[in-house]
Amino acid sequence: MSTVQEIESAIEQLPREQMTQIREWLEKVLDAGPRPEGYFADDYPLPEDRIALEEAMSKLPQQLDR
Repeated sequence: MSTVQEIESAIEQLPREQMTQIREWLEKVLDAGPRPEGYFADDYPLPEDRIALEEAMSKLPQQLDR
């Protein structure tokens, strides 16, 4: 039995109430529309020293490691 068939089988065994709740939740998620660019950017800011290090490293010439 493939994974898709296993999932379909598990879904068919869910009670009707749970299926209705899942459908309603999915409709809400899909109706919310796309998230704006950088949606979580403010939640996970980079430390200033990390930003400075990445800027400095980007200016160094790159070489192959052989």
